Amino acid sequence: MPSDYFRAGLIIPSSNTVMEADFHRELGARSAIGTTRIFLEQVTREAEESMIQDDLPRALRLIKTTDPHVIVFGCTSAGSLGGLDGDTAIARRIEELTGVPALTVVGCVVQQLRAIEPRKVAVFTPYEEELTRSVAQCVVDAGYALVKTAGMGIRANRDTAASPPPRSWSSWRLRSMDPAPTAFFFPARTGRPSMPSLPSRLASASRSSRAIRPPSTRSASWRRRSRARTAREHKTLA
Repeated sequence: MPSDYFRAGLIIPSSNTVMEADFHRELGARSAIGTTRIFLEQVTREAEESMIQDDLPRALRLIKTTDPHVIVFGCTSAGSLGGLDGDTAIARRIEELTGVPALTVVGCVVQQLRAIEPRKVAVFTPYEEELTRSVAQCVVDAGYALVKTAGMGIRANRDTAASPPPRSWSSWRLRSMDPAPTAFFFPARTGRPSMPSLPSRLASASRSSRAIRPPSTRSASWRRRSRARTAREHKTLA
């Protein structure tokens, strides 16, 4: 593999059948995607909290061996469990344990909202009510007004990839809103994404060293501190 390839590490739930294919398709021929999975079958708060607590540390140890330029935490609902602060904490934990810059789906959505500056936002999810509320709360935490939230009530994570909202379902919801939203967010594959995809952002990053700074460009002292934190975490896990 050429040394100038952009290397992205992707951490996704074991039952996710969408993001890996999207990343390979969108990032193009001059990028390398390394994927590690963390166990999840049912999309519930309890299952996702267990996934983050029990499986994420080992996944970080594995993905670090691919020497990525960036690590992506690819689970919207899990990132939303603790609101924006919780999502930020996940990204910080990834960076501290690997020494690699981290991106999360929730963080990228917020960044995109800030770029387009919508006045009103609608949130649709494939999830049950509790996780729909947590995703919506992240949008509220970021300072945006919600005109509607709705979930499809899907619990089996694998089914979210096969269940985009019917066009009539989403159109009816949008027509019924007063006032109508100026942006909407649906955290699952729809065929017509409501916002530019996370893989698209990484594709831009792979062409611009200003977008995501590889870990090799960070200071030596930062890298030493990161290695020390990683060693302590690995000793605890052992």
